Amino acid sequence: MIPAVVHDVARHRFLVAVDGKECTLSYHEVDEKTVDFAGVFTPEELRGRGLAKIVVREALAWARGRGKEVIPSCSYVRRYLAKEAE
Repeated sequence: MIPAVVHDVARHRFLVAVDGKECTLSYHEVDEKTVDFAGVFTPEELRGRGLAKIVVREALAWARGRGKEVIPSCSYVRRYLAKEAE
């Protein structure tokens, strides 16, 4: 079962909660047309489950759905986008 991604607008992040822990992608809106994906964090206990990929995919869908350009400051997001481009 794929866990639900929550968009925490007030804290500028997307997250998946599993077993009381959270995998998160934090962002900030640079301007009306640009969003910076600043960082992805996955607690050690949750690594290897593909949760970061799920969170990034949802965050990208949100940004693209609003016509926003994404600045991939986070290295994980950069790698994700590079693989997506292949």
